[in-house]
Amino acid sequence: MDSKRTIAVSGDGAQEEDSIGQMDHGVRAWTVVIGAWCCLFCGFGWVNVFLVESSPGYLGDKLGRYNVMIAMCSLSSIVILALWLPGTLLSPGSVAVYVIFSMLYGFASGAFVGMVPALLSQISPDVTKIGVRQGVLFTCISIASLTGSPIAGAILSRQNGTYWGLQVFAGAMMGAGVFFFTAGRIVLAGTSIAKKI
Repeated sequence: MDSKRTIAVSGDGAQEEDSIGQMDHGVRAWTVVIGAWCCLFCGFGWVNVFLVESSPGYLGDKLGRYNVMIAMCSLSSIVILALWLPGTLLSPGSVAVYVIFSMLYGFASGAFVGMVPALLSQISPDVTKIGVRQGVLFTCISIASLTGSPIAGAILSRQNGTYWGLQVFAGAMMGAGVFFFTAGRIVLAGTSIAKKI
């Protein structure tokens, strides 16, 4: 099979044969793969690491981990209930709603992933028990992870394919999380919001 094709090389009409169809041992393919990886890595990976994942941790060190966690989970709940839910009900299929929701929710929910182990470590007086407590924490979280998808599917099927029930459930669960984080903060430091905890 001949994989050569004719391409124009210059403006004077000269043409030359080139073996573009061949992979020349993968060099061209790997340059595209590595180039695309670098662009995606730089464009999304570093932005995610430095802005989304590290900023709540940095703010937690400055303002208090519980304070930042409560603020970020509150923002997540507000974004779900005040932006995503009305946005999809009033303007279904709107790309702008989905993009803005994804950016804000991605930023706010990044705190939950990175800061929950720090919160647990902060309230553990005996450092030798942190590992056991982290294991119990992630065991409890795994139950929510395992049951969340079937619950979402049941809500979705009862709503005949519309997502508003699922959005309300997600916002309510995030609000419940805010309630329990706030209760934990009150037990630790009282009702003063000025305390860094």
